[in-house]
Amino acid sequence: MRGRVRHGTCLAAVAVVPGNAAVVRPQPLYFVSAPVDAAVMGGLSIIAAVALWWAPPSLGPWPMYLAVVCNWPHFAATNYRLYHSRENLRQYPATAWLVPLVVLAGAAWAFAEPTRIAPLYVKFMLLWSPYHFSGQTIGLCLSYARRAGWTVAAFERRVLDAFVLTTYLSLTAHLEAGPGTREYAGLLHPKLGLAPWVGSTLDVVALVLAAVCVACWARPRAGRRPLPPIVLLPALAQCVWFVLGRGVEAFQVLVPFFHSLQYLFIAWAVQLKERLADGRFA
Repeated sequence: MRGRVRHGTCLAAVAVVPGNAAVVRPQPLYFVSAPVDAAVMGGLSIIAAVALWWAPPSLGPWPMYLAVVCNWPHFAATNYRLYHSRENLRQYPATAWLVPLVVLAGAAWAFAEPTRIAPLYVKFMLLWSPYHFSGQTIGLCLSYARRAGWTVAAFERRVLDAFVLTTYLSLTAHLEAGPGTREYAGLLHPKLGLAPWVGSTLDVVALVLAAVCVACWARPRAGRRPLPPIVLLPALAQCVWFVLGRGVEAFQVLVPFFHSLQYLFIAWAVQLKERLADGRFA
């Protein structure tokens, strides 16, 4: 006897066996479907980068509207995922309790010394933010690999890490090149003063690593299905965000939106899975 539980676009098939035991089929590759997952995991952002390459340089007020509907909810969803259960708090005590105190203390210090500490606080945030994007990107690739039934080899993981983190270093090197200052929200902070050739070199390295990563992950391997493109799509999308599309100013304004959209999509899917497991569907 088989039962199906449907909620929205997600479908789980459960085989009911004697003794009230249930055997759940292996999870599908996609959280919703191939077109939807591909769009959210990077397809939309790549299309936007190509379109904005030819579009007028200004998007008007749209980035602010997108921040309200996606970027800010992304922060709220992050807090909810962390604080909504005691199990999460026990599993990540430093993240739940120590990190907020450090961030608040740093913000208070920045307000107390706006000329000396505030620029350093902003600098740290701008250096950390794209690094955080990179961590999410790697996690998404590994999540889809796991859903594809892959066991990722150590070398494959190192190549993926190197590729994604090099795109981050490339972006940072270009933004921090030369003397002078950068501006964020009206606050000036000093550049790191890197030589221009550092960013250019890292661009080339990132593109080479992209090719190596695809070749490494796509190579035939006994007992493993061919590479589903969705597995590496988040990493290739980040290469567009940080390297290939870096010079498109209008697109760069949208990169946080596409990052937040990825997170909200996964958070929604995980929440749906938890509700299904707990039998909390109306």
